[in-house]
Amino acid sequence: MREEGDRQRWRGLLWCAAWVAAFALAGGGAWAQQRVPADEIRIGHWIDARGELGADGIFRAERAELKPPERHELLIGTVSSYDRRRGRFELLGQPVTLSGDTELENLAPGSLEGRRVEVEGEYRGPDEFEADEIEPRGPGRDRIGGRVDELEWTAEGVVARVMRFAVLLPPTVEQEDPGEAIPLASARVVAARGGVDEDDLFGRGILLAENLRLAGQVQLESGTERNYDLDRGDAEDRRDQEGAVRMRLSWRRSLALHGVAEVRASGRYRDDEDDGTSTTDQLRLGETFLYYRHPRAAFDLQLGRQDFDDEREWLYDRNLDGVRFVKSFFPWQLELSATTTLSDGSRRDRDATNWIAYLARERAERHLAFFVVHRDIDGAPGDRPTHLGFRLLGENGWLDAAWLAGEAAGRDLGGWGLDLGRTFPKAFGPIALTVGYAVGSGGDEEVGGTDRTFRQTGFQDNNGKFDGVTSFRYYGELADPELSNLHVATLGLGARVARRASLDLVAHGYRQDEASEVFLSEIGEDPEGEDRDLGWEIDLVYGDRRWEIFDLEAVLAYFAPGDAFGEDDDALLGKVQVRFRF
Repeated sequence: MREEGDRQRWRGLLWCAAWVAAFALAGGGAWAQQRVPADEIRIGHWIDARGELGADGIFRAERAELKPPERHELLIGTVSSYDRRRGRFELLGQPVTLSGDTELENLAPGSLEGRRVEVEGEYRGPDEFEADEIEPRGPGRDRIGGRVDELEWTAEGVVARVMRFAVLLPPTVEQEDPGEAIPLASARVVAARGGVDEDDLFGRGILLAENLRLAGQVQLESGTERNYDLDRGDAEDRRDQEGAVRMRLSWRRSLALHGVAEVRASGRYRDDEDDGTSTTDQLRLGETFLYYRHPRAAFDLQLGRQDFDDEREWLYDRNLDGVRFVKSFFPWQLELSATTTLSDGSRRDRDATNWIAYLARERAERHLAFFVVHRDIDGAPGDRPTHLGFRLLGENGWLDAAWLAGEAAGRDLGGWGLDLGRTFPKAFGPIALTVGYAVGSGGDEEVGGTDRTFRQTGFQDNNGKFDGVTSFRYYGELADPELSNLHVATLGLGARVARRASLDLVAHGYRQDEASEVFLSEIGEDPEGEDRDLGWEIDLVYGDRRWEIFDLEAVLAYFAPGDAFGEDDDALLGKVQVRFRF
């Protein structure tokens, strides 16, 4: 009996020793292996960082975990600046938007201000994080979860760019199973402030190397123009079929240095009622530049062919060749540039040296800016126009104003332009209302020989959004006039027909500031110069952005000429544009 008891006692001790050893090996091994050095993190990894956002804008993570890619980005923090009317608040400085599909767990919208919450959703850009689910959280560290888009090795440690945040990682990062390779998350297309220019959206592309990616875009467009000369008796109708391919190679050395090289190929088939059929094709250089961001001095330097594109494209939407310097001193940012056009431009553009200064202050949803655009055209003595102005842009309103000085064709310039308007998102239930008025002064040759006719910079595109998902020519898709010797009154109605699809009905009335035989527009008939009434236009614009790699835009436009024209037949435009990204 005693020997049997001893054997059982020894068996028990051996089992205990085995369990202790197994626990020590498993636990100790897991503890030793569940952390990996931060410098093993790669672009595309998905991390979950816990820490605190500093006054310098750096999120210092006390703890970070490497995880498989998730469907939604994550933010945990305290709600501030809650705007109940617009359904927006800030979390860690990131604007968060509530939609009709946002789920609130044990929370009422009116109780969000000052609450600590967890938000899961989709990061669409520095000014939009669309919340899918919000739930309350107790005290603890703030948290950021998302894809690593950029990496920089600094004296303080590894800094990862996650969404809009610069995250300083701890020396080691946790990983549940270090023996398992964590898949990389694909880059997401996100919007810049106030929405993104659809022309510059690319797909996820192909990762050629760790910091080298090839992406592309294909655009197909079919359009019909009817009676642009306002005379049905004259054969001037036209049908166009156009296609364009853009291939962009993006290289990133670090958070501080990256580059882009782009090639564009385009072709057009035209069936003109008067001139017959024709085809044209073109191969040209797109954006190709080096971009350097100084990590401590808070300035950026961009050299090469680069896109100058303001939010409403009232000043510019053009690729220019040169150098651009950007200096930030909170809350202001100064942008200075010297450029020209080396190819793909008019003779005047190639002979011009452009000097641009843009000083902006961004606060909440308001963008205040002062600008100077000076052009010195070498090939035309006495051609040195200068635009001086300011702008105030909000989420639902705009004000652009500019004074034109300098000289052109040997004459002093003294024109002015003004564009203001506002969108009321829920003016009629789900229907938004937009009202706007723009004026560009007309000429007065009797005042000291000064030309009082306002002209825009020559780089403008006059393309923007109201409350929909797609941008369009906000002075008219068919006439598409330059704001010169012109008054434009705009009234628009728009609605979201789906979460990422919209329909806009926009009407414009046109009137010259001074009766003139010149109307800078797409209309192929000149006014007679005796009456100021140019007519009116109505546009129907449909945009669909429900797919990540595909979007659609369709336009119908009708122009009715006024008494300023000798011909009084109306004009029509119809076009459909499809864009693929890969």
